[in-house]
Amino acid sequence: MPEVTVGIPVYNGEAYLQRCLLSVLSQTEENFIALIYDNASTDGTREIAESFCQTDKRFIYFRQSENRGPTNNFLDVLAAAKTEFFFWLAHDDFISPNFINELLGLFHTNPQIHLAVPRILSIHEDGRTYGDARWPNLPNDRLDRIGLLLREAPPSWFYALWRKEELQRSFDRVWSHYPYGWGSDHLTIYTQIIRGTLAGTNEACLTQTIQHRPARIRPPYKQMLELRRLFRQFCLDEASKLDFAPEEMKRLNKMIENYTSDRCYGYRKIARRALREIVLSPFTRPSS
Repeated sequence: MPEVTVGIPVYNGEAYLQRCLLSVLSQTEENFIALIYDNASTDGTREIAESFCQTDKRFIYFRQSENRGPTNNFLDVLAAAKTEFFFWLAHDDFISPNFINELLGLFHTNPQIHLAVPRILSIHEDGRTYGDARWPNLPNDRLDRIGLLLREAPPSWFYALWRKEELQRSFDRVWSHYPYGWGSDHLTIYTQIIRGTLAGTNEACLTQTIQHRPARIRPPYKQMLELRRLFRQFCLDEASKLDFAPEEMKRLNKMIENYTSDRCYGYRKIARRALREIVLSPFTRPSS
């Protein structure tokens, strides 16, 4: 039985899907299964996926009967995986040929970990580099290591190689306390940072394509405050389950406060949103 499942959720991905699947096909580690979950695409996604399935039995295609939304399609492919290890691969991303081999190696040399992360390279659609997030050199002190990872961890570590059962448990725990897409990837990664159950390498690389998207509209400031409260409380609850001494918890509280501001909403952003809603909105409403 394969050790690793690659979960590939896709909707109308014909522009990038072949590149993505070729990167999986090119893996030096051959013992994997690739599940392509098509969220009822209306373009040429099906034809591209089925062409890989016809030539390589490790690729399996499943088409949703209707569009279930991106979150449900992501969770469906996770639920379908039966292997010990799992990672999601977005249809517009691709991985280095040694990706699976290198990350599996981290599990073999660090049996206590639940998450193995690669270098994350982000590129524009035209190939220009957008960002490059590398696994850092970690200090010896446990709190220093946590602080560094909370500052450095990109959200794309969510797409790294997980022990499948731990990913399911961690995501379920996050979603039950914080049922929002915004920030839930950071919180799922946080469950491993706070426990010290992740390792990384810069020898393997996940390359992400940053596509142009409309500017994100922030929610009302009261909702921003609530998201911040839930995000911070989840972090504190996770830390309270572990063996941190009181002095360590004082340091962690400050780290968590900064992490919440950086990865969810900071008070300055909330204040600016509140200013627009309360003070400026009467002057920006269209006249009748």
